Amino acid sequence: MAKIFNFAWTRRVWSEREKRSAARELVWQALTALIVDTPIQERLGYAMRGIALLAADRAALKSMSDASRASFEEIHQELIEHRAGGETAPPTVELSGDEANKLTRKIMSLYVDLNGGW
Repeated sequence: MAKIFNFAWTRRVWSEREKRSAARELVWQALTALIVDTPIQERLGYAMRGIALLAADRAALKSMSDASRASFEEIHQELIEHRAGGETAPPTVELSGDEANKLTRKIMSLYVDLNGGW
């Protein structure tokens, strides 16, 4: 059974000092959604919640480098384009296994970039 992630606590106001860590934390939450034992399309659906919260947090987005922000926007757009599910159904992302794995690697790379790189 998939674990349902609650991202509601992240909706607080971030101080200037916390903005960059806010972006890292929201991407980290998306990554943790990717490690449960469900199909990758469903895991990406849960990861989409953290990505959506970051998309709504202008301060956290501004704290990101231009390259990280461009990578984030690409990930966010891909998730939106392939979103499935509804209000009552679990969120899923309709991608093939290979495409879903590539998107997962992009999310991981974004997290690494937000932490200063390899």
